[in-house]
Amino acid sequence: AQFPVGAYDQPPLGDKREIVDGKYIWEIRAPRDEIRLFAIPKMDAVTDFTASVTIKNVQGPNRAKAGLAFRHTDSENYYRFEITNFGDFNISKTAKGRYNPFASGSNAIKQGEPNRLKIVAIGPQLSFYINDVLVAQLQDAALTEGSVGLVAMVYEPGATGIYEFSDFEVRVP
Repeated sequence: AQFPVGAYDQPPLGDKREIVDGKYIWEIRAPRDEIRLFAIPKMDAVTDFTASVTIKNVQGPNRAKAGLAFRHTDSENYYRFEITNFGDFNISKTAKGRYNPFASGSNAIKQGEPNRLKIVAIGPQLSFYINDVLVAQLQDAALTEGSVGLVAMVYEPGATGIYEFSDFEVRVP
């Protein structure tokens, strides 16, 4: 996958993305309030797929999270599967710009260590894994296809989060 790299520093936003030793390092700085950024590689839209990535929080405030964005078609239509810096996971959908949380929890996350996130999407059936442990399943047919990529968020004004993403893959049947 070819992810965007380089620095972006146009106040109030700031982030830097680089590939070091095969890992995608993403530094994201929050402006006055929260910031959410996506890294979506150029790819054909997928419907049924398995996607996974290993994420390590290198540095950052508790009020931050990172994960996978999927069935992403634009800035107003996508799902997210994220882990927070304080050990929870969140699954949500944004459709037509409206945010809808689905599930959250904290089982299976290894705080302070890399965590492997995996999504299996077959039609409306969505299954979510952390470190090979099934943490949630749901049915939702609102968004049926799109790209798969990364998402990172920082909610603490002025704070910086640094995430390391590795072993990103998307497989289709």
